[in-house]
Amino acid sequence: MKQRRMPSVIAALAILFFSLASAAGSSVRQTEALQRKRAQVQAVLEHAVRVAGHPAVIVILEDEPIATYRGTKRGWAATSLAAAPDNHIGGKLDLNSARSRAYAAYLQRQQELFLAKVREQIPEAVVHFRYTVLLNGLALTVPAEKLELLAMFPEVVEIFPIVEIFPESRARASGAVLPLDTSHALMGAEDLWQAVGGRENAGAGIRIGIVDTGVDFDHPMLQDATLTPPSGFPRANTGENLANGKVIVAKVFQSIIDRQARLDPRFRTAQDLTGHGTHVASCAAGAILDLRTFPGARPVVISGVAPKAFLGSYRVCAPRCGLDSLLAGIEEAVRDGMDVINISLGAPTSAPLDRAANNAVTSGVIVVAAAGNDGPPPSETQNVAGGTVRSPANAQRVIAVGATTNAHQGAAASALGRVRVEEPAPPSELAEVLGFRGLNGATPFPETPIVARLVDVDLVDNGAADGGGLACEPLPAGSLAGAIALIQRGQCRFAEKNRNAAAAGALAVIFYNTEAGGDTLITPDLSGAPLPALFLQRRAGLALKQFINAVERAGRSVRAVLEPLDLPGEMIVTVPIAPDHLADFSSRGPASSFAIKPDVVAPGLSSYAAVQDDDPRGEARFPLPPDVERDVQAPLYDPSGFAFRNGTSFAAPRVAGVAALLKQLRPNWTPDEIRSAILTTARRPPQLAAQRVMDRGSGIVDMRALARVLTTVDAPTYSFGSIRIRQTVTRMKTFTVKNHSSQLVTYRLALTMTHADPAITATLNKTTFQVRPGGTGQFTLTLRIAPTIAPGTREWEGFISIRDDGTTIPAQLDIPFWVRTVR
Repeated sequence: MKQRRMPSVIAALAILFFSLASAAGSSVRQTEALQRKRAQVQAVLEHAVRVAGHPAVIVILEDEPIATYRGTKRGWAATSLAAAPDNHIGGKLDLNSARSRAYAAYLQRQQELFLAKVREQIPEAVVHFRYTVLLNGLALTVPAEKLELLAMFPEVVEIFPIVEIFPESRARASGAVLPLDTSHALMGAEDLWQAVGGRENAGAGIRIGIVDTGVDFDHPMLQDATLTPPSGFPRANTGENLANGKVIVAKVFQSIIDRQARLDPRFRTAQDLTGHGTHVASCAAGAILDLRTFPGARPVVISGVAPKAFLGSYRVCAPRCGLDSLLAGIEEAVRDGMDVINISLGAPTSAPLDRAANNAVTSGVIVVAAAGNDGPPPSETQNVAGGTVRSPANAQRVIAVGATTNAHQGAAASALGRVRVEEPAPPSELAEVLGFRGLNGATPFPETPIVARLVDVDLVDNGAADGGGLACEPLPAGSLAGAIALIQRGQCRFAEKNRNAAAAGALAVIFYNTEAGGDTLITPDLSGAPLPALFLQRRAGLALKQFINAVERAGRSVRAVLEPLDLPGEMIVTVPIAPDHLADFSSRGPASSFAIKPDVVAPGLSSYAAVQDDDPRGEARFPLPPDVERDVQAPLYDPSGFAFRNGTSFAAPRVAGVAALLKQLRPNWTPDEIRSAILTTARRPPQLAAQRVMDRGSGIVDMRALARVLTTVDAPTYSFGSIRIRQTVTRMKTFTVKNHSSQLVTYRLALTMTHADPAITATLNKTTFQVRPGGTGQFTLTLRIAPTIAPGTREWEGFISIRDDGTTIPAQLDIPFWVRTVR
């Protein structure tokens, strides 16, 4: 009998053992969750905006949102496209289906039950927004001393600070009809326009959501009498009658930051009061306009990339932008059935913002975001991986866009000046050189010419610790007496250089750009420094430097004239520059997850497009408390209604327009397939190829190639992340290639490593394969890293190229890959 009982005893012991192990594992997970919540509460206390003294937070609740729900709750069917592929309309999540409405009602009931418990224990809690589509969560304010109590509710999975968010623009100075403005030509727009039936049909039927500062609904670029809104539109959430046949949504979402600030009620408008969203919208889908009849505008034909697309405007900066209002705007754009969403706003790495953006893609919407204007690291906004890319561009499935130079820069004549070499006779390129005047100096730019000796500071401070030519240290007394000083940008502020030149006796300063800045022009902030100043392109500065050195070697000196332009002050003047260079302000990767970001780049420097022409005060047209006025976006205003502006804010909507055209051309392609096509066809002229993949992504958008490509790749870029090397490491990644054509295609692969080191090798498991019409094929990349790899922290990159002799790929598709090694 005892022997027969032995198995049951062993079974009981086994059950007890596994129960204890399971309980121990559960206890560890609970402890880790508790520690994570406490760390998040500390982050809230450090970073959250305060409303009436209370921190503002986003709480994420335990159930999945509609976009990702896979049917795990008994009684409620799956809603996500991954688990319920039929739950869609036109490839986008159907939020009005029976299953979506049922699950939405469930989430709302659960939120109500949770809030009942919260109000019982934290009666001071105030709810401002609820989210159910992209996130399951709430935006609310609670007393600081009760944050941990809120976080410890079992329904709360995570808690995040609500922070203020800023537009990704740069507030720099900025006969016959000319051809369409240059940014379209740089991207090859004509080919993709022709593929969708011509520019007059480009974007027809596609909806682009602009989540921003609103738009100027009266602006002629944002009206089109030939368009008829789709059924159910226009839509609004205020009593204003602003939407039209072109801009079919006019909604405003005011952040917690402002809803309790007792601001003038006129801020709760869908109208753009600053001009940022107007410029963004016009870059993406502005109507075709001939500007010859617009006083003060350039005599050009202008349009957005997708001029016949509909626009939806979601004003989330009213006047300030908050994480809570941005999340609400993105979710509403998904509810309204936008095909593409552009977000030219950004914050340092934000998990809820990245998650919402990724989930919008999961819902069938293409999301494009500005990478940011924080330039290369180091930066105050640097993420844990060392990059400066902001959220939501940080999100994996979002198309993150950096900025490149246009073919010109422009500004009003009153913002420009020129330098002329009088003697000895100069080469033709130095007879007249245009530049941007310095601002905020103690002495205004001269209205009468300054005629003086032109001195290269490099010749008087070449023993300086800064390397010479930078004037970041005091200069020899009297070394610039009565002269105009030529000084290179870099290492210290313009004001410091200016004061050092003044102390050495200079009358004025001419700055020229660094090698990294190249031929772009900026307006130097003189911060009260005493001398008038002009800023030149690098090539002009180097030409002056070379000429001065040659003349002084011959025992002579250069005499130059610094003067204003002899043109009406309001006249717009353009200066040619070299296009397709990375803008120095464009944020760099990697993403916080070590993913390759930005994904692509597009023209964002000297973007000429619509701005508001209502009021030069922008948001400050209505009364603002001093603490609010300090934070609002600088106005983008010009009486003509058009102006030059810089920023990744204006590169992103150009790519959003490209995505809209590709959606029009390939309506059955998924957002991931459209992202793949945009990334893998991007071109890399030599000046971009010389940059890191983490600086320029896959390259500049190529609309010529997009008009013909019929192959997509999952994934279009790949990061192996950061790997600590102690022994030989092997990593593998399998890529899936889809043939969208009706032909059998033979693909050929090649691999290139851009840095040679025998300790790191990359190989492919095949160099050729065939894929049937509509089918898929795969190949695998293997990365091996030996322990003899160079010591320290290093980055390595390469790319895989795919060709098919032009069957579905115009030239070749490129898939960049990257790894960081730490030894």
